[in-house]
Amino acid sequence: MMKKITINKSTEHSDENKKNELINLLKNFDINTARKFEEEIDIQYKMLTNLYNSLIEQVEEEMQDFYEDLAVEVFVKLVIMNSLISYQLSGTGEAWWTEFSQYWSNKENKILEKYSGNKELLLEEFINFLKNSKGNRRFHITKIKRLEKIYEFLKDLTFEEIKYYYENMEELRNIVSKNLDTQKSAKTVVFSIKMYGYACRISLKQYIAYPMDIEIPLDSRIEKYTKKILDINLKNPKKIQGVKLTDKYMLEFWKEVSRTTEIPPLHIDSILWTALGKSFDIEKLTDSEKTNIEKLMAFNQE
Repeated sequence: MMKKITINKSTEHSDENKKNELINLLKNFDINTARKFEEEIDIQYKMLTNLYNSLIEQVEEEMQDFYEDLAVEVFVKLVIMNSLISYQLSGTGEAWWTEFSQYWSNKENKILEKYSGNKELLLEEFINFLKNSKGNRRFHITKIKRLEKIYEFLKDLTFEEIKYYYENMEELRNIVSKNLDTQKSAKTVVFSIKMYGYACRISLKQYIAYPMDIEIPLDSRIEKYTKKILDINLKNPKKIQGVKLTDKYMLEFWKEVSRTTEIPPLHIDSILWTALGKSFDIEKLTDSEKTNIEKLMAFNQE
């Protein structure tokens, strides 16, 4: 018989109070606030914007209209590939995405012109980038296998399909999960959908909110934050189909928070990132936003 997650009964009532307090704090935010944090504060969004603008500038001005749709294709594919290997980094995530943006923004790469004649080349170029990167030096063999698996899908992904999946992000999540033979809730899978949303928002100049059914990326920040709210026995956690029961429990917790606050999990991630982030430009926040972020920060320190 499967062993259930052990929850300390003596603190169950306290955990419920903490959960309700967190929900009340998050109700001070909404999707529009999350969007502001994403577009004005998140370094990753800024780096992706810089990269997209630079890609078009890599070709002669009279050819830019011709390469416009192709630029979206290349940009989105680069972003998906990078997001799926953005784990076990050698530095911070912000530094890694900055390195990624700067590398592919280099006009000498001429990646649009190269890609237009050889779609296999994008994978080869990306693997070369990974091997020589400063911010992603670990587990190259595993990460290269990931890139090869996902590129079987990405290679023939068209501009029209990119637009379709932007409106149907759950479908893309399922495809990425299947190609990598991993769980739909896996941290890098759902993170890749978040970055896909960023990339499409930037390149297609259209905003679509993330779906409610895509989980929050359960990274170390969110785990630590959640452990302060829930009392879970994390020693030697059991697994069901490769998923730790503790992870399943925490994901269900954030789904409930998301439903109650009516903020999709990926947008909650953006709000929490701002509250848990070590540095951001506080001057970009309104007085009300500063107060609400400070409350979330204080809640994390209790």
